[in-house]
Amino acid sequence: EMGEDVSEEVNFSKFGRRAILTLRQTLASKILELEHDSLYNKYKDKVGQVISAEVYQMWKREVLLIDDEGNELHLPKSEQIPADVYHKGETVRAVVARVDNENNNPRIIMSRTSPMFLERLLEAEVPEIADGLISIRRVARMPGERAKVAVESYDDRIDAVGACVGVKGSRVHGIVRELCNENIDVINYSSNTQLF
Repeated sequence: EMGEDVSEEVNFSKFGRRAILTLRQTLASKILELEHDSLYNKYKDKVGQVISAEVYQMWKREVLLIDDEGNELHLPKSEQIPADVYHKGETVRAVVARVDNENNNPRIIMSRTSPMFLERLLEAEVPEIADGLISIRRVARMPGERAKVAVESYDDRIDAVGACVGVKGSRVHGIVRELCNENIDVINYSSNTQLF
């Protein structure tokens, strides 16, 4: 009757060769589509996060990185610090800049030159930023050369610049090394534009 389920036995051995090949192709493309979807969704939420990945291949215009799960990440020349030197097999840290999804073919673009990368590195080094006691208001970079970071503290007892730089520059030093000796100036943010 209408609305009931009807089951019908399908005997694979009676399928022709062409039908089986079509079936196989359809399944393969469906699986690939799902893999692309899951990759896109996974990295869409990771934009702005720092990820460590292994250098897999180097080309003139970009470096191909592979993450822990074997996904391909792209680090274009424009997103590389000019002094960066890459070797196959070494681990590189970069921030997920964006995820392009053309024709359901996700392409994950990484960056080491974006101000966001410097922000994330500071967050990792300075617990006060992670705890929300200090906020990074502005970041400007000339990748590999110099950078300026404006910080502000909501607690008068905390010296925002001192906390970010660390004793004798200990906190900022690791970041400077990571960024190919980029000179990082940490300054106090001010809402007075001229003073700032």
